[in-house]
Amino acid sequence: MRSIVMMLPVLLIVGCASKKSVSGTSTVQPQTSTTTNDTPVQSQTSKTMNDSTPITRADTLPLIVEFYSIGEGVKSEPKTRLDGFIKDYEKILKQSISYQVISWGREGEYDACFRLANLNEEQRHTFIAELKKLYDEKSMVHVLENQTCQHIR
Repeated sequence: MRSIVMMLPVLLIVGCASKKSVSGTSTVQPQTSTTTNDTPVQSQTSKTMNDSTPITRADTLPLIVEFYSIGEGVKSEPKTRLDGFIKDYEKILKQSISYQVISWGREGEYDACFRLANLNEEQRHTFIAELKKLYDEKSMVHVLENQTCQHIR
């Protein structure tokens, strides 16, 4: 009788864990195949995408601005600063810069994911460098380059 009582929690944990792993797995894998000139397929397809193309987990993005919190919720000031910076930069470049918001946290955390498809390489580099200057470690913002948007469900 005692061994049955001890086995019951183990069976419940194993049963719950197997359901979670089945529903939580993702079948999307990043593209790693190459063409004949050893250029990754993903880099060729990203040239045909624009800023309004939906972002997937397989997309490597030039810029992700991650707004996070530690027990207090996300502050609105860093987002306001980002929007003002983008508006000013659009006036300088005379081009639109858009991003997609991916919500992921219980306290309002989210990512601003940028394709920056409307910008050339030099404009992209300058935009990212200037944007990084907006935030310090106290602003609860991470500025990430050339990564996938991990929080897409």
